[in-house]
Amino acid sequence: MAKQSNAARSMCLWVRALDVYGRMVKVVEPKRQALHQAETALAEVEAQLTAKREQLRSQNAHLRTIIL
Repeated sequence: MAKQSNAARSMCLWVRALDVYGRMVKVVEPKRQALHQAETALAEVEAQLTAKREQLRSQNAHLRTIIL
């Protein structure tokens, strides 16, 4: 086709690129959603961890005052 028309060649390349992109999105989109869910869960667990660490620091400080 490249020998016949440069415009037709360009159109074929564009259509093929759209097709490849469409197939790629179908594969990648569920992975993006899973990543978002995992990041949300991680943020929640990290918030809990931060709270527990602060609680531990507070109790350690209290123990130091009792011991000393």
